[in-house]
Formats: sequence, C-alpha cells, structure tokens
Amino acid sequence: RTYHFLQSADITVLSDRRVTRPYGLEGGQSGQSGRNGLMHKGMEKELPGKCSMAVEAGDELIIETPGGGGYGLPES
Repeated sequence: RTYHFLQSADITVLSDRRVTRPYGLEGGQSGQSGRNGLMHKGMEKELPGKCSMAVEAGDELIIETPGGGGYGLPES
C-alpha cells in the first residue's frame, strides 16, 4: 500500500515483522517479512518498523505487510 502526502505532516509508523519473518506451525514454512519505505524527491529510503518523522508534500509512504506463516508440512 502506498500513501501519497498532499501536504507536509508529522507521521508515526508502528509495524512488526520487518526483520523476523512470521513463523509457521506444525512444519509449515515461515512467511515473508514486511517492508516500510519513504519515497522522497525520487529517492527511496528504507524505514524501520517503528519510527516517527516529518514528511513533505509529494512524499510517499510505502507499506508492504508481511505474509503469514504456513501450517502443516508442504506437500511434495
């Protein structure tokens, strides 16, 4: 999901599973970790899972949510 800012603002991002992937159960595989980024003047900056910052008009906040871990052994 991408959020496009029409004016400057102070924002806070609170997210989990950006470093550690969601675990699977009963032999299921781990899910994918999430990612946060800020597009500012054509340059993308990687953001941590939890942060506060000022953004400018035209900036874009990019949030890629993590995928859930699997359940049970994958079939061969």
